[in-house]
Amino acid sequence: RSFPPGGGKLRSSIGFFQQQGRDQQQRRQAQETTTPRRTTPSTPATTATMPRTYYELAFRQKLDAVMARSRALLERTIRPVRADECSHAYDDKFALADLATGLAVEATGIVLEAGFGGGLLLADLRAKDEAATVSSDRRLPLLKFECRETCVFVEERERAVEGPKVTVATETKTTGPSIFGGTAERTRGRETTSQVTTRVKEAAWKHEVSYAARLVDAKTHAVVETLVEGTRSRELCTPAAQKAPDGSRRPPQPAVNEHPALTYDLARLASLRTSIDRTKPTCRTPRRNAEVDAAVAALVELAAFARRVCATLPRDAAPQPRTTTDAVLRDPIAAVFSPAACCFLVAHDDDASDDTHGGAGRRRQQVVVEGVPDRAALLAELRRTLQEQMTVVRRALDEKEQHKLVGPDEGAMLLALEVIQTLASDYAEAVAYLEHMLYAQLEDAIGKQLTPESFGEYMDYHERGLLSEAFRPAPFAYAVRRSKRSFPDGGITIEPAAKRGQPVRVLSRDVTSTTIGPVRCALGAATSVVFDGARYAHVYTARTFGGRHAAPASLRLVASARQFSSFLLLVGKVAAADEFAPEHAIVIRDKDECLIPLLLDPLPTPQEFADAVESLSPEQKAFCEAFRAMQLASSLFGVVVVQLKPAIEKVLNLPDGALVKEIELTQHLTELFIEYQIPTDMFSYDGPADAPVSAKLDAVRTHVAAIRAMIQAARAADIKKAAEEAVHRTLVDEGMDLKLEAELSSSVDDEDGAFAECAEAPEPQPAMKMRNRAKKMAKGGPMVSLAAGGPPRAAAFGGFGGSRRREAT
Repeated sequence: RSFPPGGGKLRSSIGFFQQQGRDQQQRRQAQETTTPRRTTPSTPATTATMPRTYYELAFRQKLDAVMARSRALLERTIRPVRADECSHAYDDKFALADLATGLAVEATGIVLEAGFGGGLLLADLRAKDEAATVSSDRRLPLLKFECRETCVFVEERERAVEGPKVTVATETKTTGPSIFGGTAERTRGRETTSQVTTRVKEAAWKHEVSYAARLVDAKTHAVVETLVEGTRSRELCTPAAQKAPDGSRRPPQPAVNEHPALTYDLARLASLRTSIDRTKPTCRTPRRNAEVDAAVAALVELAAFARRVCATLPRDAAPQPRTTTDAVLRDPIAAVFSPAACCFLVAHDDDASDDTHGGAGRRRQQVVVEGVPDRAALLAELRRTLQEQMTVVRRALDEKEQHKLVGPDEGAMLLALEVIQTLASDYAEAVAYLEHMLYAQLEDAIGKQLTPESFGEYMDYHERGLLSEAFRPAPFAYAVRRSKRSFPDGGITIEPAAKRGQPVRVLSRDVTSTTIGPVRCALGAATSVVFDGARYAHVYTARTFGGRHAAPASLRLVASARQFSSFLLLVGKVAAADEFAPEHAIVIRDKDECLIPLLLDPLPTPQEFADAVESLSPEQKAFCEAFRAMQLASSLFGVVVVQLKPAIEKVLNLPDGALVKEIELTQHLTELFIEYQIPTDMFSYDGPADAPVSAKLDAVRTHVAAIRAMIQAARAADIKKAAEEAVHRTLVDEGMDLKLEAELSSSVDDEDGAFAECAEAPEPQPAMKMRNRAKKMAKGGPMVSLAAGGPPRAAAFGGFGGSRRREAT
């Protein structure tokens, strides 16, 4: 997992440490100018870049450990240095990639030979691969590993299990003569300790594992050579009473377990090239080239094969973790030298004159890079440490303990398989370290992290210097106006969603003269309109980084109108040269601002489409081609702007520009059209065509006033009706309340605490609302009982010592 680039507390802490390093370097340079030269290590020519991910930090720690171990293998006059800590050329990065590739491949061959025997010599494999290249009938064999487990019942026996020791105290009474004459009783105590032993019946099983690593023919899978094979067994015991439901004995392991055979194609390892061909067009960086990609893929596949073999072989487990197989292999794996991580340069210190800060005549040390270290010394160190650690593993898994599944030979093979996985991981991290170094140096040179937006900014700058103004991309920002001399009613722009107020730059062309006839727009299944006007075609270049799933930055369409201005915005697709298919429409008016997100879904390129349909059936290919033709035909995004004032003038039979200064009349007309959906024929001028403009406007104004008066009258009637209904509901509710209150007040009259029940009078059946109100009133006053079908009855309680009247309110 990577830390968030370019932000957060991590970025600030990295900047703090980098600033501390720069301050220390400046103080050190200041001391060199004022104090005599010291024999300390030279200052790096460039500041080392901080690691950005946990894996990069872990590899740097591993690289520092490898450099410390390699210092003893080099000559005294040279020392290992990291590439990001010294000045070096771009070719040195390719030399480091070649070094890491060659060391990883050679080291893997050495470990394979040590783990599986001499049949896997890398030199022999390469010779056979070259011969197989010449002869098409021959091919390198496959490395095949097979494993089989069996668990067989041996016998049922009893085993003595020692328990705790038990101590029993006994007393013995005896009678004998007394020293004073007569007889006396004597008591003697005795303690007896005994060992408790339990006889346990158990079933003994023989767990046997047979394995073999062979070279087999790639075509027939016939055995060419057996590299390693062996059989190991151990004894397992289970309680005799543990049986299967059918009464048979239940083994602790499956009776027969045939593991799937594992294979690896040795031709992939033998055909690897350890030098990068920089003349190929696919070679871009020391990491991004065909040779390194093939090496990483082959070694990662071999590491996966080794991991599956380790998982197939059963391991010994013991109560103490120190005696398990994994614990025995842990330290030897870390102690084996890994040449694949040796991605460093060798350099020597050289004295040079220093003329900075007025230090003429002084001398300081400079780091002079000589190149890459010697491969032979590093591979020899791998052989030595591998043999030493195999000896340690063999000694730890000695044959004195016979009942183990992992013996000395199996332990040495497991160690070799674990080292192969380590080599593959170190190589992949080493070449990734070179790529990360390039990214860090590029970011340091530019001053920020590159994004597609940064690339777009550079292309805008490049196009301004390359193209003339007539052919240069311009911002997509257009004003909505009746003519070039008119004040804008609003505007439309297309801008990135992340940048407000910065329209995208597009190439535009006026295509009004090249398109013939008006454009038809379907508003519904039975209604369509035809419009004509200026038409423009625009091209927007969405710049993104490479990748199959790379998507361009999201855009949005921004439409805004000024006060007392309005226009209609239609968004859709251009279905044909004379047809527009609208999908959304909105009226923008009176300082409205509409933000419409534009979802960009890139279509496959022609080459990608051809590669995708290459292996399809003729029917499927024809369907894909027809569907792609439909996509291309309806992929042109279109925006139509319809100004409302000229349209209203046309439908009302008014001359052009008649409503420009009639703001109130225009607002009223827009309100009646949009909110009340009144037909335009109700306001249109139907008098003489040669009448003055003021007369036509007065006629339209008269129609508008009449319609508005009718609407106001209808609105007043609705308000009056609603008010009457509200008053009626209020009066009905209050009338019921008053009637109930009068009845309750007249029926409540008690003397000396006696009950007085109101007389029942014939009355219409009360409503449920009245009954609920009576119940609410009874909570704080007299007791009220409502009998079904009759008026309410109330009873009042009088106080002690006299009579009192209580009214229900």
